[in-house]
Amino acid sequence: ALPRMPSWWPLNMTWGGLPSSVPVGYIGYFVLPAVIGAALGQKLSARFGFLGAKNRPLTLLSVGLVVGFCWAFFFNAFVGARLGVFYYGYVIPGLGVFEGTKHQYPIYDSIALGVQMMVFTYLLGRTDAQGRNVIEMWADRASKTRLQASALSVVAVIIIGNLLYGAVFAPHLVTKLGGWVTSGSTEQLFPGVPNQPR
Repeated sequence: ALPRMPSWWPLNMTWGGLPSSVPVGYIGYFVLPAVIGAALGQKLSARFGFLGAKNRPLTLLSVGLVVGFCWAFFFNAFVGARLGVFYYGYVIPGLGVFEGTKHQYPIYDSIALGVQMMVFTYLLGRTDAQGRNVIEMWADRASKTRLQASALSVVAVIIIGNLLYGAVFAPHLVTKLGGWVTSGSTEQLFPGVPNQPR
């Protein structure tokens, strides 16, 4: 297993400790599928007439959902849970892959990232004739200089990213607090670390 963040780490809320690669890895984990989705969506829109400019938003949203879902499923269900980087202690019964085993994975996690990537793919892939995306167009209208527009774009991405992350993953917290996340493995997940209590 990977080394864990020290116990004093402020975001160390993961049972058994947050893997040390997570803080830096999250940047690539959330940025790459959005960039890939935007590029694929733009290529599909340009390549196929029925997906052209008129249907470009739908194409970007659809591609974002598929890319985000597949991305999360690969990295979380296989790289994470199957290789033991992390485990999902409990899932909602009937909504887990490999349910009841040490390697179970909640499929709704992939759906959540897919929804998040829908929005990011749209924001990055919807461009004007100058190649500016939605956020850049807004920042240019709301500022007077290029430096102000750049700073505003960065702040907007950070705010939108955090709000969307919270909105998409809030259902995870609601289901846990509601007591619906009850299907778990009886195997020891990490040596020397007791399994997460219900």
